[in-house]
Amino acid sequence: MTASRLFRVTAFALMWSPSTVHAQAASGSAAAEPPAWALAGGAFAPLPRKAVAARALLARIKRIETDFANGAPQRSPGTVQPIPIEDVQAVGELLSTGSPGVQARVSRVLQSAGAPPSAVASLTQALGELATISAASASTVVVAAATHFDRLVTGAPATFLRKPPGQFLAIHVALVAMVKALR
Repeated sequence: MTASRLFRVTAFALMWSPSTVHAQAASGSAAAEPPAWALAGGAFAPLPRKAVAARALLARIKRIETDFANGAPQRSPGTVQPIPIEDVQAVGELLSTGSPGVQARVSRVLQSAGAPPSAVASLTQALGELATISAASASTVVVAAATHFDRLVTGAPATFLRKPPGQFLAIHVALVAMVKALR
């Protein structure tokens, strides 16, 4: 799969997220922005700020964490191929425990596949914070995790995006579900 095809497939998989808002330059003119399909993962930002009942949102996020920790079948958003259960469970353990040991294991997998170390560290830390969220902080933590995912995708080399590891795909699926829960 070529990088540009992966970008388009990722954008299609994320099509439920809102279109991006155009920024304005200091001069007041609209800044040029690449199309959503040109940036894999870029469709997460900006996220909707609609009010969702905080407790209901927290319950949805915890259900996603539990499903992943229990190894519920998940499919790659790009290829629709099943994601290996052990990868889904590793991400589920990260989401539900936030353990530094699990963060380190997931980080090693992503970095060994070529993801930028600083972006991986930020993402796994943000995902680990989901384990201790409250109803009041749930939307903020999900937005932060999605933002860190976007930064990883933007900074990742094409070789990583052509053949991402299963844990990266599982993270993507979990974040898509959580972003949908924000609506």
